[in-house]
Amino acid sequence: MGIVGIAMIVAVGIPALLLRAWAVVTLWAWFVVPAFDVRPIGYASTIGILILLGLLHSQAQYKDHEIDLTTSLIGSATGPLMAVGIGWLVKHFAGL
Repeated sequence: MGIVGIAMIVAVGIPALLLRAWAVVTLWAWFVVPAFDVRPIGYASTIGILILLGLLHSQAQYKDHEIDLTTSLIGSATGPLMAVGIGWLVKHFAGL
């Protein structure tokens, strides 16, 4: 992987991480805070947790095979958006 590939990963990876953090913070505020009467989680804590979980998950899941970069990048964007969208539907139509 050359410098262009690394730059592309950084250019897409940072916004993807921020998008995932936004999804976790939003879903946490909608479901965990009212259900368990806990404090909202901040973006810095969320990013740290996501990085830690990403390290643990990627070592276990992708140990034996190589992943397609395009598929990974698309999943990084669509996964959090779908999660928040489904969470919004549950929150607004299930009366939570």
